[in-house]
Amino acid sequence: MRECPVCKEPMPALSKVCPVCGYVDKSEVAENDELVNQIHLLEEYVKQASHDVHVSVGKGISRYMVLFHPVMALLLFVMGAMLGSLLLWVLSAVFLVLFIMALIKCLHGKTSAAKQYEELKHLSADFESTRTRIELSYGKNREVRDALKKLNDQFGEHIARQQGALKSQNLRGLIIVCIALVILCWGGFSLCKAIAQDEDKPLDESTFIEYVQQGELEKAKEIYPQIVSTCLDEGENCRQALIEALAAAGNWNEATGFFDQYCMGQRGDYKAAETIVRGMLAAGAEAEAQDFVSQCTRLRYSSDQNKLQKLIH
Repeated sequence: MRECPVCKEPMPALSKVCPVCGYVDKSEVAENDELVNQIHLLEEYVKQASHDVHVSVGKGISRYMVLFHPVMALLLFVMGAMLGSLLLWVLSAVFLVLFIMALIKCLHGKTSAAKQYEELKHLSADFESTRTRIELSYGKNREVRDALKKLNDQFGEHIARQQGALKSQNLRGLIIVCIALVILCWGGFSLCKAIAQDEDKPLDESTFIEYVQQGELEKAKEIYPQIVSTCLDEGENCRQALIEALAAAGNWNEATGFFDQYCMGQRGDYKAAETIVRGMLAAGAEAEAQDFVSQCTRLRYSSDQNKLQKLIH
C-alpha cells in the first residue's frame, strides 16, 4: 500500500487523494489508471459471462453424432447381411464415412458444443489471469480485495449457470440420440425378423387365406400357382376367397384377369363369376358386367353363361 508523502498515512490504491491530509499524488496517476483499467477489464469479463449462451437441442445432438453414426453403420450392415441387400451395405458405408468425419471433428474440438465449452474456458482463463495480476500488485489494499471478491463471486455464478445450461443441452441431445437409436434398432431387427418369418412360411392354403384376410392380395395371387396342388378342393376355396376380396375392393381388372387365368373351366367357376357380376352391378358398372359375361365362354358348364346373363337382365 502506498504512503502519503506528506503525512505518511496509508493511501488507498484506487485513490489519488490522501484521505487524511488531502494531498493529491500526481506522481501515481499512471499506476492508478492501470489499476482502474484492470478492474474495468474484469468487469467486462463479468459482463460477457452474464450473457446467456445460445442453447439448442441441435447442438446437443451434434455432439453425439460420433455415437449415432457407427451404430447406424453396424445396424445397416447386419440388416444388409440378413436381407442380402446391396443398398443397405452402401448405406452402411455412408454412415461409416460420416462417423469418421464426426470423429475427426470431435477430436479437433470443432463441434458446436465443444466450441461453446472452449469459449467459456478461455473467458475463465482471461478472468483468472487478470485477477491474479491485480492481486499480486495491489492485493494488500482492502478496497481492492473487496472489489476483486465481489467480481469473482459474480463471475463464478455466471459461469456456473452457463455450464449448467450446456450440460442440460448435451443431456437432452444424448437422450434424443439414444431414443432414436433404440427405435431404429428395434424397427430394423423387427423388419428383418418379419421378412425372415415371411420367407419361412409354408406355402399352403392357410398361408394363402391369411394373405387374403390381411389384404395382401398381390402376395396371394403370386403364391396361388404354388399352393393349388396342395388344396383338397383343387383350389376352389382359395380362388373364391381371392375373387371376393378383389370384388369388394372394386379391382375389376384384377378380378376378371385372375378369373380368366385360373378360375374359368375349374370347379366353382360359376360362383366366382357370379361374385364378380353382382359386384359390378352393385357398383353401377352394368356395361362392364355385360362385357365380362360375354367373355365367359369356357365355363365348366356352358349353361352357366345364360345364368349370368339372367343376373344382368
